[in-house]
Amino acid sequence: MNQSPDTDQQRPWKKREPAADARLLDVGEFCRRYSIGKTKLYREINEGRLRTLLRGNRRFVRVEDAEAWLNDVHVAA
Repeated sequence: MNQSPDTDQQRPWKKREPAADARLLDVGEFCRRYSIGKTKLYREINEGRLRTLLRGNRRFVRVEDAEAWLNDVHVAA
């Protein structure tokens, strides 16, 4: 059996690791879960309504902070 050069074993950096802490959502996961776009997400962050964490060059939202933000959005609406 001949393996192609693009197998996961030969190119491990191609795999995307999940967040080390399951209680963290990356930007894409947050936007999908709460059905908002990245522009709206960054507006909420810049206006101080949503707390985030930076780990390296990636931004994460704690699930607790996301739920608090969602509750505040629903109260304001």
